[in-house]
Amino acid sequence: MALISIDRFISRGNVRDSKVNKSDENYKILKANIKEIGLVQPITYRVDEKDNYVVIDGHQRLQIHKDLKLTEIKAYESNGEVDDLTKQLSTNMFRVPMTHLDASFTIDKMVEQGIVTTKKQLMKKFGKTGPWINVALAFCNIHPFIRNYFKQPEIKVTSKVQELLESISESPINTQEREIADEFNDYPSQEDFNQYIEDYSSYSSGPQENIEDFLDRLEYSVRGTEAHFKIICDVIGLETFREYETSHDVKAEYQNNLFKEYADSYFCEDNDFLWEVFTAETPIGHWLLQNETPIQEIESDEYIYFDFSNKVSTLKSKIKKSSGVPVKNVEITGVTGSVFNPRLSYNVLSEAIDEEPESYEGDNEDVEYEKSAKEQVVDPHFLKYNKFNKWAHPYITEHILKSVDTLKTDPFGCNENFKWIMVELQIRPSFDVGWMLEDEEGHPLKKFLVDNSELYSNDDLIQHMATH
Repeated sequence: MALISIDRFISRGNVRDSKVNKSDENYKILKANIKEIGLVQPITYRVDEKDNYVVIDGHQRLQIHKDLKLTEIKAYESNGEVDDLTKQLSTNMFRVPMTHLDASFTIDKMVEQGIVTTKKQLMKKFGKTGPWINVALAFCNIHPFIRNYFKQPEIKVTSKVQELLESISESPINTQEREIADEFNDYPSQEDFNQYIEDYSSYSSGPQENIEDFLDRLEYSVRGTEAHFKIICDVIGLETFREYETSHDVKAEYQNNLFKEYADSYFCEDNDFLWEVFTAETPIGHWLLQNETPIQEIESDEYIYFDFSNKVSTLKSKIKKSSGVPVKNVEITGVTGSVFNPRLSYNVLSEAIDEEPESYEGDNEDVEYEKSAKEQVVDPHFLKYNKFNKWAHPYITEHILKSVDTLKTDPFGCNENFKWIMVELQIRPSFDVGWMLEDEEGHPLKKFLVDNSELYSNDDLIQHMATH
């Protein structure tokens, strides 16, 4: 140890991202202590190739000496193979507790310099457990607006915040940025973002609850892409989809390579790109291209939702059922929306209905759609089932009633059964269905409206409707 002129020292950055805060109470206490009794804990430095004295640990103590107009400071030389960041980290972690946010900026520097390449190495460097490292690492892949917001000392990283940050950090930065831009209908400044969070909810008790509410909404938005990724894998095939992304030079934007494991479930979410892939790689997409169907919003009262995973015959069946006429009497005017919930609009060219049975090819099978009026009354399944399905219907029904959870919801909280009925089958619940059947239970709502002797919960209602 030696007394060295403070003019000899230079800084190449501190392990903590935050600058020396002279108004901080701890800074004032340390300054008063040094003024009273002198420096107890010397700073450490190394000598670089240009003979500069580079401060490793003691940036705050060096600043206090300058503030006190002192000319010399006690210092140890610490050269060797250990890098500056690790040395700074070892002293900071065990003298003053390091926050997750501070640690995240240190991780950025360590990854950038190639000091660490795995989470296991981070745990050794910080002397912390996996859960602590996970939260610090989550800050590394959180959008800068959010990350900088937590630099405010009054905003705490609660257990709820930790959980939300870890979940959000699995999504690419560009996905988070898109959601934030959608929230503002533009790209805000950091000041605009901070003010937005301050005013986020009129029901909260302050900024702490506001940021939690905002992160909760953001986490819900980015989590929804998991279901979409599964659709891509099932309908397009992951290898084929990746080839399209490569040809379009699309890639995930993560803060550092420690997040590469999450890139496996990333996909390009640009709507135009997705329409290009789905129309080129699905039977329904080929049919739309053959008919030169425009991908654009069409003002029309006549439309249906469809699913790219379906066969062309299923789509044509929906068109015919919705329009009430053969498909050849229908003009497809456009498709729009998301490929995960696309909408097809059409115009009816003629009310005439062919009397002859009509069949469609394109799925390696012929599907019969027309039968006589008498048959329609006798067989209510004629539009939905072929002969095998009619035979299997009672067995499948029995299995469904015994095995299917009618209250099961998707990641967005939507009842799976209602979604299937209303989106896939295009059947809207109606009081007309089965309402007048005196000898049967009929419409499931009948019991709820007629029988006032007991109260029913929403779950009871949903279960009856889904079963029906």
